[in-house]
Amino acid sequence: MSQFHQPGISDPDEKFVAKDHNGHLLLFFPTQFQSQVKTQHGDADAVATKIVDLDTGRILDNALIFATALVTQLKAAVAEKGMVLGRLGQGQNTKGNPPWLLSPHTAEDVAKAEAWLAANPRNQFGNPSTPVASEPQATAGPVAPVAAPAAGGADPALVLKLVQAGAPVQPGMTQAQLEQVAALLGI
Repeated sequence: MSQFHQPGISDPDEKFVAKDHNGHLLLFFPTQFQSQVKTQHGDADAVATKIVDLDTGRILDNALIFATALVTQLKAAVAEKGMVLGRLGQGQNTKGNPPWLLSPHTAEDVAKAEAWLAANPRNQFGNPSTPVASEPQATAGPVAPVAAPAAGGADPALVLKLVQAGAPVQPGMTQAQLEQVAALLGI
């Protein structure tokens, strides 16, 4: 079982333009469902969300999604404070414009998203060139921070287990460091 839900704009700099992400693997962190938002085209439901384009690395920290099918696919994750992972594409043209939809994620997609999550702890978004300060966490033993990701990356399944256990996983930790933390915590 995956931690990601299957798929079910308030800042002009962060406007989500679906065609710019067509075919891309997207990770959504839906934060709020908004019913009947007033727009220039009439009232529409929307979902406020953080979006990570895992193919380009672009992060939209506060996007508002109005596409009806996408709203339907994202809104269930709001109550659970969950994540939705899927590849953006267009459905069948039934009433003029084809709808924007998320296709179900694959095992490869999950591995890519888990690697991104390990390198970018949840709710610590920011400009990739600007380090994000985090509160120090108590550790079960010394773990040296690493400035850059290890070559070849780390085992996403181990990273996920450590994150779920509340372990102090830091961006760029090597596989050996992750295994050391796991051993200290008995994971």
